[in-house]
Amino acid sequence: MSVSVADLPKSSALWGHVKQGDFLDCYRATAVPVGLELEEAVRTAIAYMPPWVRALMDLRNRIVGPLGLKAGKHSRRAGASDERVLDMTSGGERIVFTVRERLENEIILGEDDSHLDFRVSIYRTPVAWYVATWVHPHAWYGWLYLYTILPFHKAIMRLSAKRLEKVAKKPA
Repeated sequence: MSVSVADLPKSSALWGHVKQGDFLDCYRATAVPVGLELEEAVRTAIAYMPPWVRALMDLRNRIVGPLGLKAGKHSRRAGASDERVLDMTSGGERIVFTVRERLENEIILGEDDSHLDFRVSIYRTPVAWYVATWVHPHAWYGWLYLYTILPFHKAIMRLSAKRLEKVAKKPA
């Protein structure tokens, strides 16, 4: 597998959100079929998380919910009988996060909350796929939250990119 930390290409629409001082990270997956549909990429990378990620998100929601932070739907259970087409148009169904933008080669999902705003991008280029996250913290408590979850965030985003590469390994 060839997942690595990378710079997000400047052609990504996610750059339209980035301002000085914001957090941005990105993972590149190169062993993914370029012809993979964006919707399938989102399902693979983000929508269906393994049990350990769901457990972490459940714990997060129990901790931050009473503090007034959003504690929403964080993943669908893998293997759940949910084969219907997910609406991934801009402003469409809230899959894991709300779909904010749907472009030819990119889907951007995200949420705005009192502590921070964030977006997750699944971006396809002719040579690679990118899983990127932009975060704009609000005040000190947004930064505190970001730095608290950062090790988990990095592990989950790297896993998301690796899951894209597993699509290439599936037998036809």
